[in-house]
Amino acid sequence: MSELHRDLYGVRVNKIWGTTELVQKNPACEMHNIHVVEGGFCSIHRHKTKFNLFLVLRGELRVITYPHARLDAAGNLLTLNAPETWIIRPEGSHAVPPGIFHQFASPTGAHAIELYWSQYDADDIERISEGGIDRFG
Repeated sequence: MSELHRDLYGVRVNKIWGTTELVQKNPACEMHNIHVVEGGFCSIHRHKTKFNLFLVLRGELRVITYPHARLDAAGNLLTLNAPETWIIRPEGSHAVPPGIFHQFASPTGAHAIELYWSQYDADDIERISEGGIDRFG
């Protein structure tokens, strides 16, 4: 989404694969209303920290994940071996976890809700020393 339209609710933004419209955005999640044209597909991409869920309202959406994709140290693609495909029809959904390369495609055209969120992890602390009490003298 272009920077110009990133936070404008209700603005339909044209994409090569269809349109996206921001429905809700806050620090915890983001929701978009997407329409994918027949034969449309998005780029293969991943999100560093966000889950990406697709809830199909009409048509058929295929979510293709590449859990075994590998990049070299410079970030260049080495392999997209063994893709996994989920076929989602109305009232069905599929969530892609952070870090997994994925894309969506629709052979029929589709209307879906796309939801992003990050998961809170209460155990996200990594300690490298122990705390204590120093009596300072």
